[in-house]
Amino acid sequence: MELDYNAAIGYLFGLQKMGIKLGLENIRGVLESIGNPHEGLVVVHVGGSNGKGSTAAHLEAILLKAGVKVGLYTSPHLVRFTERIRVNRQEILEEEVVRWTRKILEACPHLLAQGGRESQVPITFFEFTTAMAFGYFVEKGVDVAIMEVGMGGRLDATNVCHPVVSVITSVSLEHQDYLGKTLVEIAREKAGIVKHGVPVISGVIHPVAQGVIRDACVQRGAPLYRLGREISAKGSPWDFNYQGIKRGFKKLKTSLRGKHQVRNAAMAIAAAEVLAARGFSLEERAVREGLEDVHWPGRQQYIQGPPAILLDGAHNPEAMRSLCSSLGKDYRYSRLRVLMGVMRDKDYLRMLKMIVPMAHELVFCKPNMERAEDPWVLQDKALALGARATVSETVEKGLEDLFLRASREDLICATGSLFVVGEALAYLEKKSLI
Repeated sequence: MELDYNAAIGYLFGLQKMGIKLGLENIRGVLESIGNPHEGLVVVHVGGSNGKGSTAAHLEAILLKAGVKVGLYTSPHLVRFTERIRVNRQEILEEEVVRWTRKILEACPHLLAQGGRESQVPITFFEFTTAMAFGYFVEKGVDVAIMEVGMGGRLDATNVCHPVVSVITSVSLEHQDYLGKTLVEIAREKAGIVKHGVPVISGVIHPVAQGVIRDACVQRGAPLYRLGREISAKGSPWDFNYQGIKRGFKKLKTSLRGKHQVRNAAMAIAAAEVLAARGFSLEERAVREGLEDVHWPGRQQYIQGPPAILLDGAHNPEAMRSLCSSLGKDYRYSRLRVLMGVMRDKDYLRMLKMIVPMAHELVFCKPNMERAEDPWVLQDKALALGARATVSETVEKGLEDLFLRASREDLICATGSLFVVGEALAYLEKKSLI
């Protein structure tokens, strides 16, 4: 089969027309066709509404410092597709994407027609890339594969795995068209990654959602370690103490910004404790050095100016609350100038009510995603809240406009969606600003 990288990526992105389809039948069929690679992996499964990517990145960093060969699968990517699948922080090579796309298509020839119009068994972009990640990690001989849930949990394509530990970072109202209208319904979907007898690390705060997670663990005989109960972490990102399942560490610091990262770091350490019980190393040195060397772009990523730039993919009210807290406490600037774009299925009115009082001006844009909300609609909502708001329809134009107006002491913050952050990163790289 003749295929180059552009053709492979074109096929994969063409699958996005299938939209979001929750269920495990298709992914199981594809994995069976390529030898069920997921069954041969030691997996840490990470789900939750917010913080799952940062938690996964913290765990990756700790394990790397311990000498563990680590595979990491996350979504979405910010700039390059290859960011989604990496081993020891090395992104999958373009030629490997081509080879695995070809391998899966040859094993499942019925999928080839889908790149055009129809298929007997439609598969989504996320299902295909999840199968690719499982196969690639086995081929590379990773010691541990950290798999981030795409959406929900129970019916997410990653949930075919048999993890040694599951992490549920948080539960909030999100993706209600797919996961349910209430917090209880969404928590049940998140709890779907709880497996019989497999330890669970939970950072869930809301009492109702906590109860759902607890009940799922009881029903499935899964040991539950809760942040704030069996696990604690107190302090700031640059100085916090951790007391976990069996281990405790004082005066830790994480390289990621924002007080919420203390919670994410704690859940990662707890997951590492579970792995240690299975024979993996957990030296204090690896914990300390790992936390100080976490790489996770687009999450309060600070770029020295002038003017300074902050990139944060806050995409729902919970994440926006964390961002606004950090903007009020952790950064110094004269005026805050915000570039914002959101997906239309998000509760962006609540997000705007948080960020509008802090911003000198807001510029709304539309990232290159079909699901993105019309920036003129966002402007209307912001103006009604008393904001100074304008529209620059693209992310690139919005940044250019803000650079023209910002003083050396101002802070430009791009937020509202990881898709906005990704396009902002691509622009800043093109301009050699990072």
